[in-house]
Amino acid sequence: MGAPTDDPFHPAVPAGAYDDLLARVMPRARAHRAWVPEDGPLPALFVTHGAPPTLDDARWLDSLFTWSQSMPKPRAVVIVSAHWENAPLAISSAAAGTPLHYDFGGFHQRYYTLPYATPDASGLAHRIAGTLGGTTPLHQHVDPASPWA
Repeated sequence: MGAPTDDPFHPAVPAGAYDDLLARVMPRARAHRAWVPEDGPLPALFVTHGAPPTLDDARWLDSLFTWSQSMPKPRAVVIVSAHWENAPLAISSAAAGTPLHYDFGGFHQRYYTLPYATPDASGLAHRIAGTLGGTTPLHQHVDPASPWA
């Protein structure tokens, strides 16, 4: 495991603070209560685009985890890319196991290999497309195996 550093731009171990956080918090995160409709809406969070060094900032990661524990675990997460201004409006693949797209450059190779087991969000993508599709042209990257295809 990597040791936390005070300089996220020059870590001793790339994403070391992230590794340490996962080792400490995963049992609590897995046991966290899931959101139900009676909880009402959850807040939005802005995370800067192209920010791998945040995975080396132990204080930021700890604060984010503490904040996340103050509310129920969401059923899904919607990410709006900084590229939203580029036409056409698009919804990327929402199928389980969709590989991550790393649209940043110049960082340590470790940041391009960190995994995330994407859950199936095709139903949510379908709902979002239904909301947006009537107002603007919308391109959808659809998994052919999806029931929404």
